[in-house]
Amino acid sequence: MSDEKNVLELYDICKKYKNKVIIKNLSLTLKSGEIVGVLGKNGVGKTTLFKIILGLVKKDQGELLILGEQCVFGDCQAYDKVTGMIEHPCLYEWLSGYDNLIYYASLFKRVDNNYIFELINRFELQKYIYKKVHTYSMGTKQKLYFAMALSVKPRLLVLDEPMNGMDPLMIEEARMLLLEIAKKEKVTILISSHNLNEIQKLCDTYVFMSVGGVHKVVNKEELNNCDIDEMRWNISVHNSEREKLISLLQRENICYDIVESKVCNHYYTLENNFKQWQEECEKSAF
Repeated sequence: MSDEKNVLELYDICKKYKNKVIIKNLSLTLKSGEIVGVLGKNGVGKTTLFKIILGLVKKDQGELLILGEQCVFGDCQAYDKVTGMIEHPCLYEWLSGYDNLIYYASLFKRVDNNYIFELINRFELQKYIYKKVHTYSMGTKQKLYFAMALSVKPRLLVLDEPMNGMDPLMIEEARMLLLEIAKKEKVTILISSHNLNEIQKLCDTYVFMSVGGVHKVVNKEELNNCDIDEMRWNISVHNSEREKLISLLQRENICYDIVESKVCNHYYTLENNFKQWQEECEKSAF
């Protein structure tokens, strides 16, 4: 019998397209209220894995359980407690943002107007919510998509690059909201991102994917105890000079992240481990 605390269980999941193996013998378990970050290069199967969990893509073999119940592809009721965001926002462009929210929540039979308006306020959508979605900017569409995923109060929330197109203040607000629902409502969150800084601030556990499956699973304590073997520049500037520095770095095509001083060491550890495991994956033939 499955552990009641396990929200998601994957056992030996396999998936291939034509003759190309995308995922092979992938196993993973997520507990209630846990926030898990999935890291890996493009093409290692992160989005395919997320689509399998959401019931959008059929696995070739393996077991998928949500809250201890077997999920059979095509059985909508089996996926009733899971929702998420995959790639680009999928919205009805000629409906208003509000209509999109209500329609999505109605598919799960969980229309809660008070909660929907709470999300509208949290994501600062008040000015746009009754306008047609085709008039929205990419960032506003992303915020609406995020609000839709949360509107059905899932037990498992699957987020594929959810912060794309959001401004820094809204990223901060979204992060605080995710931390809040994980802690207070025991929502389990599986999230992928190329922004290691955001992953560091959010996650309890890190899943490093190589081609075809999980290469390594590391929790925060293990990560913080890792040795740092690479030097990086840490530049401290006054807020008044930050925009000038960012412009310079962008002009020179220099990669950068804005990191609070107190999380610098942990962030560098995460990035170094990420690079190290990527190199190991590339050396081993799949």
